Formats: sequence, structure tokens, C-alpha cells
Amino acid sequence: MPALVVNFDDVLFRNGGAAPRPDAIRLIKDAAEAGWRIALTSALAQDEVRSLLANFLADLAETALVAGSDYAPAEEPNIVDFAAGKLGTMPEQTLVLERGELGFARANEAGLPNIILSHALPTDGDLFHTQLVIDRFGLSDDVGPITVLADPHGIRPRPLVTVEHLEACLAPFVRRLNEFGVIRSEDA
Repeated sequence: MPALVVNFDDVLFRNGGAAPRPDAIRLIKDAAEAGWRIALTSALAQDEVRSLLANFLADLAETALVAGSDYAPAEEPNIVDFAAGKLGTMPEQTLVLERGELGFARANEAGLPNIILSHALPTDGDLFHTQLVIDRFGLSDDVGPITVLADPHGIRPRPLVTVEHLEACLAPFVRRLNEFGVIRSEDA
């Protein structure tokens, strides 16, 4: 079963904004309905995250793993890695949604395939784990398609990112792990 680790503060709320991003809500809801396990990372406490989440994704507020400030140990250097570990899924089945340079660093440090929301390419430039760099996830009624800044594996998420694109983001990562002999063929 695939899993999605989402930065609640930056991906859903644009750096602490008052209203959640409708395109992020749509994509996370679609992924949950398709059977993806969801984990949310946040600098907020679990109860606060669940309370906010209940306003727009009520089912997920009850079922999502929330790695909030009161759940993740202070000594844990990478909240993405911690949340993915708590989900118990294999790296090739876990996709991270992060935002900006710091999110890019967290996702890549965890060694997990990721999609980065940004209006510029990360300055590091190492897109080994990054499947997409986009400006937004998109909505069906958007005037124009999303802007794709990097798509190293030809996923082509236009006019918007769907669950099928999330699944496609995992495929190149599995192939790359297979090339290095990390995954046995019977496990792929």
C-alpha cells in the first residue's frame, strides 16, 4: 500500500496561512480515497493539526498519522524520516510532498521520492530523489495548467497532479532501487 508524507504547515497552509490550499486538499483526499496511507508532519501539536484538519478533511483527521511537535522526539533530526518510519512502509512505496528549499532538503535527506512545491528550482540542484518540482497541484477549474519546473522522469502532470501521477512518481524510484540491487524482483 503506498503512503504519502505531507508537510501540513507548508504544503497545506502555505507557511502558516489561515486557509488551506484547495489543490492540496483535493490531491490528499483523492490519495486517501485511493487507499494511500497518509502521514502529516507539523511544527504544531497533534491535537491542533487534527482540529484544523477536521474542518476540511474530517475522515483524515481521525485516521492520518500526525507527526506533530508533541509526537516526534526532539532528537529526531528529520521529521519526514520519522513519519515515514512510523507508517512502516518501504521507501519505494512512500512519496513525500514538501515545499521550498527546506522541504527539498528534508525530503532528500530522508532518501525518499518526493514532489516539491516551489516557484524556482532548488539551488542544490540534485534531483536524484525528486520526481517533480511544480508551482501547485492544480484544480480541475484552473484557468491554466500547473507550471512544471522539473520533471526528470517524464511524468507530465498536466493540467493538474492526480493520484495516477503520484503512482508514477514511485515507479522510477523502484526502477532505480532495482538497478542497485536494493529490491529483489519478487518484492517489486
